[in-house]
Amino acid sequence: MILLLLFVFGGAVKLRDSNYVTIELDDCADSELATLAMLDETLERNFLNRDHYQVFSHSKNGPCRIADYDKERKLLQVCTDPGSGWSGFFKVSQPELHQLVVRSAKFDDLYKLCKPYSFKEL
Repeated sequence: MILLLLFVFGGAVKLRDSNYVTIELDDCADSELATLAMLDETLERNFLNRDHYQVFSHSKNGPCRIADYDKERKLLQVCTDPGSGWSGFFKVSQPELHQLVVRSAKFDDLYKLCKPYSFKEL
């Protein structure tokens, strides 16, 4: 699946010893799709057996998008402008996240397709 993502989005992936994955893309045009797809793939593989994962996409022109997932809280956080804070917080299960990727959902679509996260649950 990673090779497919690299082929489709024309980028490179850098895995670290943590739960943080970096994707280098040619440009930021498809960064939302690539970022969510890599987050889904990382969660599915769960190779680090962690409860929390983050994917950061960037191009040669700078940062693109960030997606962050907390498995225990089922909290998906997205950032459309790195450095400006989180753009949205959503209550999403792992299967729901996978369906968002299958549907090629962009970050703006999340407001229509997902429940907002209630921080009263914390």
